[in-house]
Amino acid sequence: MNIEIDAGSKEWIESKGNQLTVKTLEVKACCAPGVQELVAVPGKPKTLNNYHEILIDNLSIYVQKNIRSKEKLILKLSGFSILKSISAKLNKNERLFVKNVLLPLIMLPKTLKAV
Repeated sequence: MNIEIDAGSKEWIESKGNQLTVKTLEVKACCAPGVQELVAVPGKPKTLNNYHEILIDNLSIYVQKNIRSKEKLILKLSGFSILKSISAKLNKNERLFVKNVLLPLIMLPKTLKAV
């Protein structure tokens, strides 16, 4: 997996212990189909056998094995002061946030267009 990370993001991850875990979270609702969302949390996962470890400089980024490895993962720092978080996206506009889980926008079928 190719990971793009800027200097600010590297510094933030270093301040959290040099380890970041990227994984999927299934969001289920009673009236809508379930959606898988990406999330990232500082630290090392509990079970390493479900993750690929990617070393970038002195950082260890653990990416869950079921996340497509052919896509580029972009990590970017956002927010300010104590509200900083790492946002990330794959090439197909999937997003994730460290600290906060961003629920996905409802995906429209290809035949419909957003207005």
